[in-house]
Amino acid sequence: MSSDSFNANETSFSFNWPSTLSGIERVALSAKGDLQRTLSAYFSQPISVVRGYTSPDPVAPVSSASPTAPLEQVRSVNLVCRDRVVCMCTSTVMMTSPTAAQLVFVDKYPIGQVFRALGTAPAFQLLDVGLTESGKGLWRIYTLKTEQFQCRIREEFPDRAMFHSDNWLDLPVQSVANHLPTVVDSGKSVVAH
Repeated sequence: MSSDSFNANETSFSFNWPSTLSGIERVALSAKGDLQRTLSAYFSQPISVVRGYTSPDPVAPVSSASPTAPLEQVRSVNLVCRDRVVCMCTSTVMMTSPTAAQLVFVDKYPIGQVFRALGTAPAFQLLDVGLTESGKGLWRIYTLKTEQFQCRIREEFPDRAMFHSDNWLDLPVQSVANHLPTVVDSGKSVVAH
């Protein structure tokens, strides 16, 4: 698990990173609930949320969401930049207030925008990080929590080359492999549990 600490003179984010990750990969993997914004800044392009699977809405009304009777949803989305998938996200979200449930079930907000609309920065905990089985991509598992809204999220970046080439968005899909760093060893599991 990650450790995030600070004092008057110093800030530190610690995690047992795979040795082959670059600095920019560590920055992306440690984004605290604002990955869409972080990727938009990195690519200097808008990042769109393309919805995939969403579990059925609960039978209970959104007004019933509470800490003792939370409402839950499983969802998957892709983050897309200029028609390229830059991240695939699967999450389980739990709403413990009618306001959070309204934002998720009625207004259909993506996770990052829910936290922004609630006006509360979530507590972030990075649980695990690794390379995909092919070594071409990265994944992470983490949690985001506030009193009203909690999430457990698995994200996969399908192509590490995006972090190693300034013109990755302009390259044909098959040529991006030439921009990957050589993987020596990951020291981590390659699939999420």
